[in-house]
Amino acid sequence: MIYYFTGTGNSRYIARKLHQQLNADYISMNTLIRNNDHSLQNIQGTLVFVVPTYAWRIPRIVEEWILHTPFKDVEEVYFVMDCGGNIGNAGHYNQELCKEKGFNYKGTMEIIMPENYLAMFDTPEDEEAQSIIKQADPVIKQTAFYIHQHLPFPNMSLQLKDKFQSSIVNTVFYPL
Repeated sequence: MIYYFTGTGNSRYIARKLHQQLNADYISMNTLIRNNDHSLQNIQGTLVFVVPTYAWRIPRIVEEWILHTPFKDVEEVYFVMDCGGNIGNAGHYNQELCKEKGFNYKGTMEIIMPENYLAMFDTPEDEEAQSIIKQADPVIKQTAFYIHQHLPFPNMSLQLKDKFQSSIVNTVFYPL
């Protein structure tokens, strides 16, 4: 089962591609979150969360929904995060979330998509955006392969700035 949260369509695009490649059901978390729906989610197998990157982590609204929603029969959990540049050390926090939920964490995959955070960054022109999406498609296909084979995603190499962005910057970012 694929759950996605999207604001501008990047995560929905990735979720649809994964749906097609994995022949897995997919559902938008947007409506569930908006309706404060924390009903039991019966998964029976693999659970994939496709989300945008907000200040180098998953959106807090998504994290809260996951924390407060019961899931049944989850065997493994993957996170797929789209971003305009990088996801920092988001994988660490996703792994901690999985520990708290009792999920078998299989990793976090970073997929570069067109930048859409207008407050801080320039968005690409249409031609550049299409090029970025075209470059993302093989990464999405590789992501589907790992999930289909029940393999963990490869670990990302981290730098000090990645840890800094996902911790201190993320904490300051939300109130500002």
